[in-house]
Amino acid sequence: MTKLKIGKSMVDFERCQIINAENVTSVEPKVMDVLECLQQHKNQVISQQRIFESVWGNAIFNPSSVQRSIAILRKLLEQNTKSPQFIITHPKRGYSLVLDDQERTNFSFSKAYILPILSSALIMILSLGLWWATSSESLPKVDFSLLKPLTSSEASETNLVLSPVTDVVAFVRIGHNKQNQIWLKKLSTGEERQITQTATKYSKLGWSKDGSALAFLELQQSQEHLRYSTIDSYQLSASAAITLASFKEWQVNSSQFQWSAIGDIYFSTEGEEAVTQLKRISVSTQQIQTLKTFNGN
Repeated sequence: MTKLKIGKSMVDFERCQIINAENVTSVEPKVMDVLECLQQHKNQVISQQRIFESVWGNAIFNPSSVQRSIAILRKLLEQNTKSPQFIITHPKRGYSLVLDDQERTNFSFSKAYILPILSSALIMILSLGLWWATSSESLPKVDFSLLKPLTSSEASETNLVLSPVTDVVAFVRIGHNKQNQIWLKKLSTGEERQITQTATKYSKLGWSKDGSALAFLELQQSQEHLRYSTIDSYQLSASAAITLASFKEWQVNSSQFQWSAIGDIYFSTEGEEAVTQLKRISVSTQQIQTLKTFNGN
């Protein structure tokens, strides 16, 4: 099934879009996967953990990921998010997608749906044409003769980031029994070294501007902690990690931590009802400042 009608909206699972008479909204694949999981068990109560396992697989269970997805879907599908008609919360049990016989799959497009789709497609085509016309002549011609692996382990490796000043990369290696550790590798020599001692879930790796420190997110006992270590790129060594902040009420959703030239770290977080905040933390004082708040993603 690729399409589903919910109320006045049409859900296109293949294109990750939710369409109504006013606009076409692109939806994150994981959020769409949550809706598809609910649809596969429509009119049934399905727990947060079951939804998480269906969408995120073997990742460590994080209920806020499911809650955020539900909030986004309600904002797009419900007329009143405080009194939802389709996505129902069952306290301490989970969620259910309530559909009656009038909700059909693979329904025909009306003119109201066709117009926003055609408009979006036209804008995209014109934007691509303009970009190509202005950039194609200025782009350098590059020939790639050799594709060389950066790491040499058969284990899964993620979150790879290159130092801005040396040829050292930092990455997370998932070892035996999914035990995660942070590693450094010097590309010129191929030398590798593990710099963490505790096997847990690491993510959001980000180098300081001078390559002397590495920030990362560490998950311990279902709580996220922002930490950093000073790095010796020549010896491939790291100091003991220093904790800058621990997060309880919101979840870090940046792809990585970004350092400023003066040593502050920038990142974004998500709270309830899909509220996103841009934050800055001072490494020297460990004070967090909220720079801007967004309603939505």
